[in-house]
Amino acid sequence: MEARPKGWTEWHETWFERFWKEYPRRQKKKDARKAWVQSVREKGLVENILAAIALQKTSRQWRKSDGDFIPLPGTWLRAGQWEDEVQDEPKSGLSAVGQRNIGQIARGLGLKDDPS
Repeated sequence: MEARPKGWTEWHETWFERFWKEYPRRQKKKDARKAWVQSVREKGLVENILAAIALQKTSRQWRKSDGDFIPLPGTWLRAGQWEDEVQDEPKSGLSAVGQRNIGQIARGLGLKDDPS
């Protein structure tokens, strides 16, 4: 098994794996784990992060050039980019109301319960 960053717990592992599954650019996993343990400390934040990924996946920036402009996951986490506003209309699935209320998006994705 690969070494985990200092402070890594089973809680981190469970939610990081959920993040890793959802994040569209799966490169530099070791660095992403390090950024995760540094940046993510509570479930409420995890819900916001996963909802933001769902929204940002639909953005023009993440869709153009076959995803070449999607940040590395560790970079995205360290920069707190889950807080970024999406400037363009999503490709599908999310209304303008959904863009303004990321909590509703999280509930719609079923992120209010622990992952199975």
